[in-house]
Amino acid sequence: MKRKFVKFLIVFIVLILLLFLCFLIMDELNIINLKNNSSELEEQNNTNFNAEENATENNNQSQVNYEVKETDFTLIDQNGNKVSLADYRGKKVVILYWAVWCPPCKEEIPVIDELNKEYNDAVFLTIVSPTLGENSEYDTYQEEIADYIKTNNIEVPVLIDEGKKCFDIYGIERYPSTIFIDEYGNVKEKLGSKEESGKLSKDEIISKLEQY
Repeated sequence: MKRKFVKFLIVFIVLILLLFLCFLIMDELNIINLKNNSSELEEQNNTNFNAEENATENNNQSQVNYEVKETDFTLIDQNGNKVSLADYRGKKVVILYWAVWCPPCKEEIPVIDELNKEYNDAVFLTIVSPTLGENSEYDTYQEEIADYIKTNNIEVPVLIDEGKKCFDIYGIERYPSTIFIDEYGNVKEKLGSKEESGKLSKDEIISKLEQY
């Protein structure tokens, strides 16, 4: 009788242990499934977020790049390269319109040149009027402009306004004129009129850029 009881007890204990082991295995499997599901959900959310972000960027880029403005232009710079204002969509642009014979222009060009090297949040361009200075010693304005650039070590792009195209586009009334253009190619402000010079200091230009 005692032996039967002992056998029964042993069998019972073994069954209990087996059941406990089964519960442990099932619990571990559930944890693994939960982790896998969590990882898949996180990956899916990241994919959806990236897709939405890319769609937004592409939409914004489309709006920025493909809207043609009346104030857009394409000119040749001092190195013979074509430069188009539309190439700089998505960036703020500062344009200095100047002439070789203009004393205030000579003061602002180094400022624009310096900002072109140091200030990364905007593009800086200059457009020079294709006119010979009074009593100029040069035969052509091309020679005068080229020598001016070389003598003054100008590195910022100097665009030659052949036919005075930009002179008319921006309604230039006085040299120098400083023009501020936003990321979408819109003219935000033009400084320089018959009554007032458009010559600005470095701090004034930076302050203007930070306003929009």
